[in-house]
Amino acid sequence: MKDEGLKPYLTGEMTKMKERRKDARKGKETKIILKYVPPESGPECAKVLPGIAKNTSPGGMKIVIGEAIPPEAVVNIEFSLPEKDKPLDLRGRVKWVWNLEEGKSFEVGLEFIDPSSESLLDLLEFTYKK
Repeated sequence: MKDEGLKPYLTGEMTKMKERRKDARKGKETKIILKYVPPESGPECAKVLPGIAKNTSPGGMKIVIGEAIPPEAVVNIEFSLPEKDKPLDLRGRVKWVWNLEEGKSFEVGLEFIDPSSESLLDLLEFTYKK
């Protein structure tokens, strides 16, 4: 994937951003699988990217993956919460991307899109449980 269209988002320099989080975040690392279909491709070209969630909230998560994804892209995220048997499979929208390691590692901010009531309850419990 060429990074030309993403260049402003991938400078590796975070400017002071206004805090826009709606919910508290839990800073527990969790393995994730991110599925992404590039806009110029069909479902048969879906990319499956393993990664790590750095923090999670009922509204979204910050992840680290090995490939850049454009802001506003819609993705699927699969991950398990501690003490839960069934993994969550949620849709999310990429809100921002930050190049951590010159094309090798990218930090991505995701906002969940319409999580089910059950998923939302699991996320609330995970985030606020002591």
